[in-house]
Amino acid sequence: MHVVGKTFDRYLLNRFLFMFAGFFAASMGLYAVVDGFTNLDAFQSATHGESTSAMLTFMGRNYLYRTSWVFDLIGPTLITTSAVAVLALLIRHGELNPLLAAGVPTYRLARPLLIGVVLIHAALLANKEIILPKIAVHLTGTHGEDANDAQQVETQVDRQTGMVISGVELIPATRTLLGAEFRMGGSKLVREFVTLKAETAVFLDANGDEPSGWHLVNMSPQFDRLDLTDLGRERIVPQENGTDVFVVTEVSYDQLHNRGTNYKFLSTPDLMRRVRRPTSGVSMQRAQVMHLHERFTRPLVNMMAIYLAIPLLVRRESRSLVTDIAVCMGVLGVLLGVIESCMYLGKGGLVSPEAAIWAPLMVGGVLAAWISPRVQT
Repeated sequence: MHVVGKTFDRYLLNRFLFMFAGFFAASMGLYAVVDGFTNLDAFQSATHGESTSAMLTFMGRNYLYRTSWVFDLIGPTLITTSAVAVLALLIRHGELNPLLAAGVPTYRLARPLLIGVVLIHAALLANKEIILPKIAVHLTGTHGEDANDAQQVETQVDRQTGMVISGVELIPATRTLLGAEFRMGGSKLVREFVTLKAETAVFLDANGDEPSGWHLVNMSPQFDRLDLTDLGRERIVPQENGTDVFVVTEVSYDQLHNRGTNYKFLSTPDLMRRVRRPTSGVSMQRAQVMHLHERFTRPLVNMMAIYLAIPLLVRRESRSLVTDIAVCMGVLGVLLGVIESCMYLGKGGLVSPEAAIWAPLMVGGVLAAWISPRVQT
C-alpha cells in the first residue's frame, strides 16, 4: 500500500504540473495573440517601418519579457484551477473509488497537490525575487517602447526632506532624468527657496557605506550660492569637477514613472526597505504594505483553496460532477470577491493593510474546516 501510495502521489503530482503548464501556455499564447493584434500599429512604429522579420523580432523580445510578468500575475490563479481540474478528472475517470475502497483517506489526495503548490510557488518566488527586478525597466513602458525610450515623469516628493523631484523625461534603461529639477523650497535642506536644475541626473544605488541618490550633471545655481542647513550639507554633496553635485535621497528612478505598479517589480528586501523608510504618499505607502503581506500569503491562499475544493468536489452526497464543479468554482469565486473587496477597503484606508490581506485567509480557513465533514470517505 505504501508503494502504491507513492506511485499514485507521483502520478497525481505529474498530472497537476502538466495541467498547470498547459493552462499557462494556453493563457500566454492567447494573451500574445490578442495583445499583439491589438497593438500591431505600435509595434510597426517602434521598428520604423523595417522588415516584417524585424517587427516580429521586436514583438518576440517584448513578449519574452512579459512572459515573466504574466507568470507572476496569473500563476496563483492557475494553481487553483489546475488543482480543481485534476480532482475533477480523478472523479470523471473513476480513479478515486479504488483508493477510497482501499481505505485511503480522501484528504490524502492533498499531499501531492500541496507538493505541487510548493514547487510552483518556488518558481514564482525565483521569478519575483530574481527575474522581475532585472527586467522591470522593460515592463514599464507601453507597447512599442523599450527601456531606452524616454518616459513621462511623475513628480515625486521625498517625504523625509520635503524635496520635490521632477524632470522633462526619464530613460529607465540608464536611470537618467533629463531636464532634472529638484525644488528645495519648504524643505529641510535649504533656508531659502531654490530649485536645483541639471541637464541630466543619474540615479545611483546604495553601495556599502555610500547612500543612494541622484548625480546631477552641470547643476545650476552653483553649489557655493546655496544656503544649506546642516541636513542640507549632508544630503547635497559637491563633486570634484565643481559643476556636479550628488543629492542623497531614497526616491528612486522607478518612483518617477508609473509608480502605481512599479513597486510590484521590486524584490522583497527592496520592498521592505521602502516600507520601512517611506518616501511617497500615504495611499502609496498603504498599497506597498498590502503588496508585501500579499507576497507572504499567496501560497497559503492556494493551499486553503485546495482544502476548499476537495470537500466541494469529492462530496458525500453528490448529484453530478458538473454540479459539483459549478458549486466549487462558485464558492472559490465568492472567496476571490471577498479578497478583492478587502483589498479595496485596505487601499481606501477603511481597514488596516494587514487585516485586508489576512482576513480573507482566515475566513477561507474557517469555511474549509466547516465543510470538511461533507467529503466522501
